[in-house]
Amino acid sequence: MWLLICPAFFHSRPVIAQNEINSVRELAIQGTVEACYGDRLLVTDADGKTTELLIQTDPLKPIMLRGNSIPLNATARIRVQGKLAPSALVPGMVVEVVCDLNNRGKAENIQLVRLASPGALATGVAFESEPASNGDFARATLSAMVKSLNGSKLTLVFPEPTEFRQTSLSLDISGVKEIEFIFDCTGMIRKGDIVQALSATEVSTGDIVVRDLDVALVGQRTDPCLTVDQKLQIKYAHLPNDPRAPLDERSRHFVLRTDLSEQRAAILLDKLETMAELIGDYYGRRPSQPIQCVVISNLSNWNLDELPERAITKIRAGEGMTVYERMGQQQNSVVFSAADDNVVQHEAVHGFCFLVFDGTGPLWYAEGMAEVGRFWEPGNTAVNADPAIVGYLRDSEIQPAPNIINAATIDGELWKAYAWRWVLCHVLANNPNYAKRFHKFGLQAMASKNADFEKTFSDVAKQVNFEYKHFLNNLDSGLRADLIAWDWTTPAKPINAGRLAKITIQANRGWQPSGVAVEGSAVYEITAEGTWQIDELTKNVDANGTGSSRRGELVGVLMNDFQLGEEFELGTKTNWTAPASGVLYLRCRETMATLADNSGSMSVEIKRSK
Repeated sequence: MWLLICPAFFHSRPVIAQNEINSVRELAIQGTVEACYGDRLLVTDADGKTTELLIQTDPLKPIMLRGNSIPLNATARIRVQGKLAPSALVPGMVVEVVCDLNNRGKAENIQLVRLASPGALATGVAFESEPASNGDFARATLSAMVKSLNGSKLTLVFPEPTEFRQTSLSLDISGVKEIEFIFDCTGMIRKGDIVQALSATEVSTGDIVVRDLDVALVGQRTDPCLTVDQKLQIKYAHLPNDPRAPLDERSRHFVLRTDLSEQRAAILLDKLETMAELIGDYYGRRPSQPIQCVVISNLSNWNLDELPERAITKIRAGEGMTVYERMGQQQNSVVFSAADDNVVQHEAVHGFCFLVFDGTGPLWYAEGMAEVGRFWEPGNTAVNADPAIVGYLRDSEIQPAPNIINAATIDGELWKAYAWRWVLCHVLANNPNYAKRFHKFGLQAMASKNADFEKTFSDVAKQVNFEYKHFLNNLDSGLRADLIAWDWTTPAKPINAGRLAKITIQANRGWQPSGVAVEGSAVYEITAEGTWQIDELTKNVDANGTGSSRRGELVGVLMNDFQLGEEFELGTKTNWTAPASGVLYLRCRETMATLADNSGSMSVEIKRSK
């Protein structure tokens, strides 16, 4: 028997250094939302001034102050008020209903249905006054959990028997056209929504950080746009959330021994199973036996003599470790972790790979793919890493791939090395130009076969380096490597005077080849026809763009020997003089991280005048 403890597989989080910054001034802003994504909120006031603000929505995910690489924990108080279509109700949600109710459990004259924030608890029935007699109706407010919605029949369940001794209640909500809600999350905020009140602090780094935010949504929403955690809170809201002694919970790929509540354990197992399915689909293999996870919320609930001493140390630090065992033909993978879902998921990727491939590959690959695995969501390849990680990478000098591959730490901090490993693996795994090659490399590396990164990508090294830097230069939450992947296959040719080239440019892609190699100082007539959509509400935008920022405008750039020039404006029609020789690329002017909700295309003609 031999036992391998993986000391390199400790998940670290950024250190929050709040004492390194100072408050400069306080701001109060009203206006309309220009954009809201990741940790960024853009608000335009009545004078047309647009302010960019940082907003922390999750206490466990600090924001990164730009240009300074300082993680800041400053969770904002958020109040988003709006209206949902009744069809958006799903089992597990908690609603408040104001209606006339009798003590037999019959309801009529429903005048208000309000959706509670995700994670809220149902509390039962409160009568304004007692019904005069048995069967009489009185005004009441119900707080109950949605069991089902079939057409206009809404069935609610109560946390405990109510005064009329009912555990459930069916309501006819055919007369309810909208459901009010007040949420403490930003998922439904869109361009054009009204910022009723916003308090923020400008700090010494120049960043403006939101403290309090009140937003009124414009128009009815059909989707509550909940986060994964919020959806799982709703899904398992029926389970008790009380502390308990360590118990075993099982699922298809995991045995979870934990002192987490039944609800939190179910949520964690759901996340782990989703992650295991995604990893299994990616690698094409799954473990034949379950991964064991010991997840500890409170060490006082455990017999410490039964835990490895090193695991106790890591758990006290809020971290985790993975242990791999083999005895003959039998092998086992055990995760020891603090009660942080992100840490458990990261370590569980190591456990998965150990059981399936008998190894995890070189350190940079093992840790990078473990981070990719914990951030994966079904059907979503966009960047959704911690804002602090995204901010650090965006504001740092780009680390070349060899540095990432060979470094144990970067700038003396392990979490920074994790961040760079993640982004390198994320780009290569999701960019269609390199995804198949990187997949094959990973399989060989984990199987302890001869896998050399530089040799694997030697013939496309310049392209990989260019696209990796291009991705980092545009890094933000929501960015998709596939949408900004470069087209290296379309040939670029010069066109003679009087000749023209015709191409189609898509709104939801990054830079796209024109197929034209321009000559410096030559004049080209460029004409664009058609319209495209640049977000949910902004449609039929022509190549001149819209608003003061001219979002949606047709823009161009020249590339020469893997170097991009400065972006320039083109619009619907222009006589453009090429500032230098190079290959012309075109795109819809839009933040690269928000391309996914664009649609439509433009037909572009390029004619050389002289």
